[in-house]
Amino acid sequence: QNMTKTRSLGVHNFIQFTIRLTKVYTIFMILLLLYLSNYMIFTRWKLQSDADARIVFIGDPQMEGTTRIQKEGLYGQISVSMNDWYFSHVISNVMSFIEPTHLVVLGDIFSYQHLGDEEFNARLRRYNHIFDFPKIVSKDVQLINISGNHDIGYAFEVSADRVKRFEEAFGPVNAKYTVAGHTIVVFNSMNIEGAKAEELSQETWNHINAMAEEKKQHPETPVIIFTHIPFYKPAGICEDGPDIWRNSRGEITQQWMLTENTTQILLKELDPIFIFTGHDHYGCNYQHSETTTEFTIRSIMGEYGGYIQILEINEMKHPDGSTTWTYRNTSSSFVIMYAITAVIVLISIWLILLTILFLFKFFLSSFLSKYSSRDHAE
Repeated sequence: QNMTKTRSLGVHNFIQFTIRLTKVYTIFMILLLLYLSNYMIFTRWKLQSDADARIVFIGDPQMEGTTRIQKEGLYGQISVSMNDWYFSHVISNVMSFIEPTHLVVLGDIFSYQHLGDEEFNARLRRYNHIFDFPKIVSKDVQLINISGNHDIGYAFEVSADRVKRFEEAFGPVNAKYTVAGHTIVVFNSMNIEGAKAEELSQETWNHINAMAEEKKQHPETPVIIFTHIPFYKPAGICEDGPDIWRNSRGEITQQWMLTENTTQILLKELDPIFIFTGHDHYGCNYQHSETTTEFTIRSIMGEYGGYIQILEINEMKHPDGSTTWTYRNTSSSFVIMYAITAVIVLISIWLILLTILFLFKFFLSSFLSKYSSRDHAE
C-alpha cells in the first residue's frame, strides 16, 4: 500500500506539473497568436485619425508558382502556399488596421518575366484573391500596380506584348493620379534608357514630358513619383550600388539604379517632393536635395519581414486661397518567415503537451485505480 501511495503521489505531482506547464504555455500561445494575428494594431496607434490620404507602399512581392514547385516538389508547394499566406496576412492587417486610401505595389509583382500566359493568369488569380476586399473591389481603396523587371523585363527584353499583358492585368505602366492636391506620376522605368523597344521607350518619355509641362504650368502643385527602379545614388548609400550591365548593342540587360544623367533630368523636370521606388529588397532612404526625398521600399517578402511604408498627407486650405500640406511617413514590419516556422513548432509542442495531459488524466487515473484496487484486495 505504501508503494502504491508513493507511486500515486509521484504520478499526481507529475500531472500537476504538466497541468501548470500547459496553462502557462497556453496563455503564452494565446498572447502570441493574438499578436501575430493583429500585429498592425500597434502601427495604427501611430497614425493620424484625420489624414486626407493614407498611401501604403508594398515592395517586390515576387509571387512564385509552378517553376519552384517543379524544382522542389512538395517543399516548393509548401513554400509557395506559405508565401501566399504571408503576403495575404500582411495585406489583411493593412486593410483591417491601417485603413488606406491607396495601395501601391512598386513592381516585381511576380518573380519571373518569362511566364507563359497560363502560368501568368494562374498567379494573377492568386494575386487578385489576396486583394479581394470589398473596398478595393469597389475602388474606395485604389490599388496602383507598378511594372517591374520581373513583370515585363529589363530594357533589352521589354516588348509590346508583355506591356499589353501587364496593363490588361494590372493597369497602365504610365499614369497620372491626383491625390490630396498632389500630382502622382507613375512611369515605366524599365525602358526609359538603353531600351530595345524604342517606340515603347518614347511613349514613356512622352508621358514624362507631358507631366513636366504640367509641372511648369502648375508649379504650386506638389509632385510625387511612383516607379520601380531607384534613382541614382552614390555607391554605399543603399544595399545595391549604381551598377548597370549592357549587351553589345548598348541595351540594358540589368540595372540596380537609373543612370545619373536620367536621374538629374527627372529631378529637374518633375521636381518631386517624394519618390517611392522598389527593386532593392533591403530598402533605403536618400535625400536628393532639400526638397526631394526618395524612399526605396524594402520587400514585403517573408525573408525581409513583411515590410510596408505608409505616407499620410494632410491638406490645409487657408483663407487667402493658398494650400499647404503636412506629411507623415510611418513603417511597419511583421516577423520573418523563419519566425513563422518557429511558431508552427511551438504550436506543435503545445498540442503535444495538451495530448500528454489528456492521456495522463484519462488513462493513468484508471491505471492507478487498478493498482489501488489490487493492493486493497491483497
